[in-house]
Amino acid sequence: MKGYELTKRITSIVEILKDMNPVLNQGNPEFYTIPETREMVAQIMLLYGNAGGEEAEKWIDYDYRRLRFMVDMENYNSLEAKRELMQLKHRAEKLFPDANVTLAGSIAQFTVMQNVVSLGQILSFLIAMGFLTGVGIMTALLTDYFVTPILLVWSKPFGK
Repeated sequence: MKGYELTKRITSIVEILKDMNPVLNQGNPEFYTIPETREMVAQIMLLYGNAGGEEAEKWIDYDYRRLRFMVDMENYNSLEAKRELMQLKHRAEKLFPDANVTLAGSIAQFTVMQNVVSLGQILSFLIAMGFLTGVGIMTALLTDYFVTPILLVWSKPFGK
């Protein structure tokens, strides 16, 4: 997920696994990766939990069925955020085809809200412009048919 324009930092249980894996392998920095087997991941999670690691519950549920991660953004651009969120969702769906991928959090909600508000403002502007254009056309037509003949009739006595 790194390399997205708005992404500043990504936080998840993955960092805990990557940090603890070298510790269990004589401090070898080559093991700063996600363990290759489920058993090793389970062992690290057990050791982490036994060592008082309460933070794991924040990132993964008790049954290890739901994973949560947090993406911090440098700045906010609603169009770019929408594009990146959709790319992340599609990528997660490809990586985990059997999973139910849901975008959650304040950025996802704010992006949807921003798009709805923007669309509403554009629609409102177009309706107002259509209404004002219609009023202008009607005014011009009414002026041509009603006001102009009346002015011509009134101006005849002055033209003698």
